[in-house]
Amino acid sequence: MGSLRLFIPSRIFPLRCCSCGDRWMASSETTTNSVFPTPKIRSHRKLLYREAHVIQPVKEHRATVVWLHGRGDVGSSWADAFEDFSLQNVKMIFPTAPIQPITALGGYNCSAWFDGRPVSDGSDDLEGLDASAAHVAELLSQESPSVKLGVGGFSQGAATSLYITACSLIGFYSDGTRFPCKFDFTVALSGWLPSARFIQRRFHDSPNVIEETKDYSFFLGHGTDDTVVLYKLGEESASTLQSLGFSNLTFKSYKGLGHWSNDIEMQDVCNFIKKRISGLHQRRLPSDNTSTR
Repeated sequence: MGSLRLFIPSRIFPLRCCSCGDRWMASSETTTNSVFPTPKIRSHRKLLYREAHVIQPVKEHRATVVWLHGRGDVGSSWADAFEDFSLQNVKMIFPTAPIQPITALGGYNCSAWFDGRPVSDGSDDLEGLDASAAHVAELLSQESPSVKLGVGGFSQGAATSLYITACSLIGFYSDGTRFPCKFDFTVALSGWLPSARFIQRRFHDSPNVIEETKDYSFFLGHGTDDTVVLYKLGEESASTLQSLGFSNLTFKSYKGLGHWSNDIEMQDVCNFIKKRISGLHQRRLPSDNTSTR
């Protein structure tokens, strides 16, 4: 492959995080007349989302993947990393998180999917996570039932993608509002499972999803030298998911890799996605079961 390249996400700093004057999309509170209408989740925030960066498939459209960046970054920063790996049948959507105050940064405003930090058993910002999940569902609302759906991300984006996956499988947001779509696979790089205890409790209270967990596909990647989201936290998150019945889960470590990605990891991600879309089947639709909250 030639020389090894590193994909280093943007660091948080005022000029980057305060560049909020671009064109904005409707917030996650907006409903749409679509295949999967986005519900009005109960939220006291007014979160605004900029228009997502999209890479269209160059061949038959077989899958759509929403990729979530890390805190303080923008969606388009990940586009080049994927364009080089020939996902010709995949539509890639790169949204940018809304600007909001972050407690761990002393209330400083930056792009973030929720107000939280990488801890294994903390009480995270469920309202913010639900808002981000609703936004992702809205981005996918017009996708064809024949197209497979994936969600993934890096760092806080990875954590958010794992939370969204839980909502998808259980069928509800944390407040009991129905989650409108089902995913086929999830990718999480340098991330962690947010609100792990809450998610574990929800799965234990939802025996109807046990069969789905056996078939659901995960790829988790983590650098052994990550000092931002510790490698141990990535391992713990993978173990927690496996304890919930996710047997089709790959956790891959990258020796010497810090809090960034590189060609080797990105090639593994793209190979995973290609394998997931190699078979043809209808997209899984939300269950009619309404007993879980």
